[in-house]
Formats: sequence, C-alpha cells, structure tokens
Amino acid sequence: MQIPMKEVVITDGRFRDDFGDIEELAASIKKLGQLVPIILHKGTNELIAGERRYLAHQYLQAETIEAVYREDLSEVEMREIELAENLMRKEMTWQEQVVGFAEIVKLKQQIHGVRTPGPKNKYGTDVGITNEEIAKELGVSKAQLSQDLALAEGLVFMPSLSGEKHKTTAFKKFKRTMAAEVSREILRRDGSSSDKFTILNGDARKLITSVEPESVDLVLFDPPYGIDLEKSSAQGRSGSTTDYELSDTLEYSRALCHSLIHHFPRIMKPKSCLFCFFPSQHYEWFYNELRSAFTKVGVRDIPLIWNKTRGGQPYSGYGFSTAYESIFYARRGTPMLYEDMPDVFSYSRVATQRRIHIAERPLELYKDLIRVSTIPGATVFDPTFGSGASLEAALALGRKAIGFEYSEAHCARVLERLKDVKVDDLEESEDVEDN
Repeated sequence: MQIPMKEVVITDGRFRDDFGDIEELAASIKKLGQLVPIILHKGTNELIAGERRYLAHQYLQAETIEAVYREDLSEVEMREIELAENLMRKEMTWQEQVVGFAEIVKLKQQIHGVRTPGPKNKYGTDVGITNEEIAKELGVSKAQLSQDLALAEGLVFMPSLSGEKHKTTAFKKFKRTMAAEVSREILRRDGSSSDKFTILNGDARKLITSVEPESVDLVLFDPPYGIDLEKSSAQGRSGSTTDYELSDTLEYSRALCHSLIHHFPRIMKPKSCLFCFFPSQHYEWFYNELRSAFTKVGVRDIPLIWNKTRGGQPYSGYGFSTAYESIFYARRGTPMLYEDMPDVFSYSRVATQRRIHIAERPLELYKDLIRVSTIPGATVFDPTFGSGASLEAALALGRKAIGFEYSEAHCARVLERLKDVKVDDLEESEDVEDN
C-alpha cells in the first residue's frame, strides 16, 4: 500500500543514530524499486520499522512510500520489532549491536517473562523465555548473546570501552577489568598474610623500610627492565599493561633498583645471598650498583644464565632471537651453597596461556635458586614479585615468603595462588645447621 510520506510519524528516541550510506540505498531503490515495505502502527501511522528506507525516500524527494500496518501493538512490541529489524543489519557498529541485543532481551522478558524452573501455565508448558530461545530468534549463538549482554553492561560500567574499534578487544578489556575488581575484593576481604607468607601492596621503596634488619636469608629480585611492555611479547592471562599501574620506563626502573639494592644489605642476614635478574645490555649499570652495595668481593662478575631453550622473537633474517636472561649473584658474608649446581639453568618459558604476569619466570627456575642457597625454614624476600612464582617456590620448599607488589590486582591474584601451596617432599636434611 502506497501512503503519502508526510503521513508517516517518526517518534523521538528511536534506537539507531547512524543509518549508514543513505545515498547508496536511495540509488538502489531508484533502480530496483522499494523491495521491502516500512511497517506502521495502524491508527497513528507511527513508524515501527524501516527508518533507513524512509530516509532514502526523503533523499529521493518521493511523495509516497510502500507501507504495511500492524494493529494492536503495545509500545514494548513496537520497540521489539524496530530493534529486531535493525539488529540484523551488517552495517551496525558493535556498540549499537550489543546495546540493541541487551534491550531486546529486556523487552522480550517484559512481554513473556523470565523462564525459571518450576511454574508452568494451565496448558502444562513452561512460563517465560530463556536467553537461549532469544538467541535462536536473533540468529546468533547463546555464547555470543551472553558476551554481548556482558559488553552492554560493560559500556555502562566502563564508558571508555566504546572507543575500542573491535568488539573482541573491548570484551577482553572488560573481562580483565572485572577480574581485577574481583581480585581486589578478595584482597580486601581475606587479608594478605599467613604464618607462612606476607605480601604487601604498594611502592617497594617505601615498604622495604619496614623490613627488620638482618631478617632475610635470600633476596630474589626481578625488577622492571625499563622497556615498553606494550611492545613486549604475548601477555597471557595477565592481560594488558593497565594491570601494572606504573610507567615501565628506564628512569623508573633505575630509580627503583638503586633504592632497593642499597637497602638489601641492611635486611639480609650476615651470611645470605641475592639473585638479581637484569637485561644484559645494562650489565655495567647493575654490576656497579651491586658492587657499591655489596663490595667487589660480594658480587660474582660472571652472571648466571637462564637458558629459555628457544628464542623469544620470530626469526627475521637479520639477527639472532634472544633465548636467555642474565642473573647476578651477590652475597653478604660467605654463605654456603647447598648443592653443586652449574651456572646455566635451562627451563622453557611459561606458556603464554598460563601466565598471570607478562614477565613470569618458571617455577622450577626459582626452586633451583632457592634450593642451592637456603635450607627449609629460611626467609625468602621478593620486593617486586609480579606473578608470585618466587613466593610459591619458596612455600613449596618449606621456606617463609615475604613479597611486595605495586599492582593491587596482581597482589590479589598471587594471594589466591599462594593459599593452597603444598610443601614438596624435601630432600634436604632438616637438621642442617644455619650458616
């Protein structure tokens, strides 16, 4: 049925703001004619669906438009029809799509009710509608609908998500943020210490002043290297660098390392040692800092090597891929080493999908360092624990663990990691006297 364009009523608050290329649709209508009529509410001529077609006709300065009527529709049903039509259009942005899906679920639940176990109607059939049934009607999977509903909530909770170009990226960012919030709540609720470990959230340069003098048997120090983490390797479950809450610059790294390195001799026992990870290109700077704190005799000038067993970057044809990291060994006094161990430790990187921190080290590597330098009951200290692997290794070997971490989210994750650590079957003699 052709009706005058001026009789079509357009109401405020319609769902779509961006209607795509109206000129292209107008050209198609001019060439092929209007293939699909608009839908109007009988009696009011209020437009229910077909606003792009209406706008294309306006562009063509058409006097009439093909329309069909729907009678006895409630406002909720009209809104549902409008949304259902627009959501099927490929040119919609992901932001429009997720908000539209959330609204159509809400509308359908208003019309049909929410399916819950138990009550049935007088015909013996279930009452209400499920998200799975709504997903089938929309032509999407239940998983996609669930993700889109979560993202719709995310856009309210985190408006910045709307700036993401891709829906998948936005969803991952939202998941990371929510996981961090849950972790923070766990940290607030459950505390951060037990009789076996203590973890503190904050700036290690301030927290270390509270550590008792001569109370630590081993320091494991894996500081930020002063590199751009965003350009680093795959990030695993830890997500993006927003988790780190600090600028990983060379200036920050050196200020942190200088402060902590010169505190270590104060908190270390008279016969104790330190392992310090460092980037090989900064050998001289770290070596000089350690020597100024521990004296020349107290620092092994040949670093230990963690052999990662394979390169970290894809082969480009122009250079070698890095397959190792360096570790300085420093000591206060003359501590004993309890095993004959070579200075090369071969352990593969932690698999990307298993990481909870971008710079996570293998658990077994930490166990080797702890085993060779301490006995059960010793206190192991890590002022920048990140993934918490060092602390888990200490607990598994029957040592006590103290650690600091700037990121509250990582503190909470590590708290969960440490709760159920079981002590390994220890081979060391329990009656070895402290050196």
